Amino acid sequence: MEIALMASFIAGVIFAEEGVFAIGCVLAFLLFRKQRKWSIAFLLGILVFFVFSSHDMPSTQKTFREGEAEKSDSIVSALFREEEGAERKESKQDSPIKGLRKKAEAFFDAKGGASFALLKRVLMGADVQGSFSLQEDMRTLGLAHLLAASGLHVHLLFSWGMAILAFSPLSRRQIAVILLVALFGYAAFLSFPASILRAWLFLCFQEVAIAQKRELHPAKAWLFALSVILLFQPYRVGDLGLRLSFLCAAAGAFVHAIEQLRESGGVLRRSFRRSFWISLFTLPVLAGAGIAQTPSTLLANLFAIPAFSVLFALGILSLIGSLLQLSFLSELCILFYRLGYGVFSLLLKGLTAIALPGYTFSFSMEGLALYVLLVFLLLAAQLGWLTQFKMQRQREDAHGFLFWQK
Repeated sequence: MEIALMASFIAGVIFAEEGVFAIGCVLAFLLFRKQRKWSIAFLLGILVFFVFSSHDMPSTQKTFREGEAEKSDSIVSALFREEEGAERKESKQDSPIKGLRKKAEAFFDAKGGASFALLKRVLMGADVQGSFSLQEDMRTLGLAHLLAASGLHVHLLFSWGMAILAFSPLSRRQIAVILLVALFGYAAFLSFPASILRAWLFLCFQEVAIAQKRELHPAKAWLFALSVILLFQPYRVGDLGLRLSFLCAAAGAFVHAIEQLRESGGVLRRSFRRSFWISLFTLPVLAGAGIAQTPSTLLANLFAIPAFSVLFALGILSLIGSLLQLSFLSELCILFYRLGYGVFSLLLKGLTAIALPGYTFSFSMEGLALYVLLVFLLLAAQLGWLTQFKMQRQREDAHGFLFWQK
């Protein structure tokens, strides 16, 4: 019941965003006759979109639609459109967050070099003066998503925070609360991008499930997180960052289900499987945004993301050391961070040398429907759904009843 209500609310927001009000009202009327709660949730989604988007949509959604029409060739610019709109709105008032952003930018600018230009882009979503050496290589390999402050970085911050604070006398629950509060502050620091909010909500659900010693329901967590974001920010239903973030989360949940049924294999095999399914889930959205696609992205993600995780952790430690005025720790971490950046640069240069060229294309409605069907069948085969369907058909032949009438 909860899943159906959340799905109805989300559908209402999508219908309102697409402007098909007449169809939405007819559908709500037909639905009201049999499922009143679903119909009310659907109408609530339409109402919420009108109420909230009338104040906030012009600066963000307009920017997204203009960028979508221009078909930008960079995923970074697409993922940061929501942040740019929020920054323009924030610039009208002098807030403490704005002052904190200026201090952080001053720290990165003082350190200088391409390595801290990368860290500044990743942590703040801020435009750096000029470009750093790895920027084009990362775009060529389809790794530009690493440059955008996103759910991946939230999970990295949480994981490294848990690992570091595990040596403290605090309990896991206390550590989780501290990190979740800090990550919420980080989301506020970036003007609450949808992808970071999604990751933060997922972490909250995960820690609540662990504290209550119960299993987390992936579908409910996915729908509830999306419902919460659209309840307060319904105008972001069309944001590329939000779509990619939730598609990646859905792909991760299915990969986890597959690994529970089949042999998970080693680290490289699990990483490749996750990269493969995320690429399948996000391909239509990325292609529709005009972003070039290359098969080399699978190989690049396989090797680059683990290396980037270590580099990111070293950068965070150097920043924390500076903020706490621990000069020895800060300088030591900065030294290792710069060395790590050099190793990461060599890795990307090697991957770029063997990379295949990228191509830009888009799906027609028929092609998109066929693609979704093929991905669903492949997923069903991996999860054993096709085997279960075959067994039901065999029972039907043996006992003479239709499997959906059981």
